[in-house]
Amino acid sequence: MKSPVCLLFIFLISCSQQGEKMTEQEYLEHGKYIWQNFVPKSGQSEFVHAELLRSIEKLRDEAHGNGNINFHEKCHLLLIDFLRSKLSDNELFDEAVLRQINSDLNKISIEVRHEQILELAC
Repeated sequence: MKSPVCLLFIFLISCSQQGEKMTEQEYLEHGKYIWQNFVPKSGQSEFVHAELLRSIEKLRDEAHGNGNINFHEKCHLLLIDFLRSKLSDNELFDEAVLRQINSDLNKISIEVRHEQILELAC
């Protein structure tokens, strides 16, 4: 099963194609193109679409590579807040899509906070 972060990225690309259906391979190719051409090796990108991808990838990497053990509010929650601020535009997405985006971002935030609380209790 794909993570909410991965699904969110695939969902965003598909929504941005103005109704055109894309295959999973096309999603991956779009993401790879953005990553290779617009995401810098370090630091933030000057392009919003690249920064969206960089943020999603940082969250995915932390979840899959580290089990969110290094999740930090000053970094990772800022990424979630950035994604929410850029993706909550009702001119880009209809109400159903906005609900799904916010639901996915809430799920990431809640899961991580729940894990942190469990760690503190042990």
